[in-house]
Amino acid sequence: MNRDDLFEFKMSFFDNAPEFEYIELYQVGESHLDTGAKIEEHRQVCHEVTCVISGMGTIYSDNQPVDCTVGDIHIISKGVTHKIESKSMTKLHFINFAFGFTKNAPKEFVEFFDNLHSIVVKDTGKIRTMLNMLVDEYYSNSSFTGEMRESLTRLILISIWRTVNIRTSGYNSSSNEENKQRIVYRIMRHIEKNFSENITVKDIAEAFSYNSNYLSHLFKKQIGMPLKEYIIAVKMKKAQSLLADGKSSLSEIAMLCGYDSVSSFCRTLKKHTGNTSSTYKKGLIDIE
Repeated sequence: MNRDDLFEFKMSFFDNAPEFEYIELYQVGESHLDTGAKIEEHRQVCHEVTCVISGMGTIYSDNQPVDCTVGDIHIISKGVTHKIESKSMTKLHFINFAFGFTKNAPKEFVEFFDNLHSIVVKDTGKIRTMLNMLVDEYYSNSSFTGEMRESLTRLILISIWRTVNIRTSGYNSSSNEENKQRIVYRIMRHIEKNFSENITVKDIAEAFSYNSNYLSHLFKKQIGMPLKEYIIAVKMKKAQSLLADGKSSLSEIAMLCGYDSVSSFCRTLKKHTGNTSSTYKKGLIDIE
């Protein structure tokens, strides 16, 4: 390919891979593909993770295309043919992480990555953050950088293992009740942290790599309330506190609760609580 189409920073260790306990690190780095550019097809000599940071592209595994966008984590196994293309209308920025295992690696871990072949999961932010941190550790050579590289390498693979297993267990009817409760609890925490965003059921499903219908059904069964209604309930609870506090304007509160307009916010508040914003501002109702 034309090298003007590609900017990259990569550290490769295929001839002398550093060993982090039972993990062999072959390559880590980031690439920026110009619009319509591509990484030519090649056969993987090790496992590889590709995390899309910005833009959109198509990743091919054994000639099977998968469109990827921001937050997508693409994992392929050793031996799979692989190429990456950016879309014609957008550049593509991604981090790649290539690895293998030593002979003393846990059998469960080795078999897991050997048998993945090719899969895409949606990252909740943790994997991308750790990959960025790992790249930074190879950009510079600070104190304890060796310890940081080893810790991050292990944490990234464990997080990927968990993410894929959570996704696949979501469709397993034999998943135990404790696991389902754990999923719902994580979703509730996610909503509490992100109530100021205009989050939807679809957004949450993508963030946790689940089917929207499955997630809605699971949430209602566990909580007794549809997921969509729970999102609104969290926003309205926060809105009531902000209104009663009296330190923020109505437009600021609407924005803080993830609403694009004051009118939309006020309609939702009235429908959900039966009261207007002025009722709370005047302190006529106690906030539970």
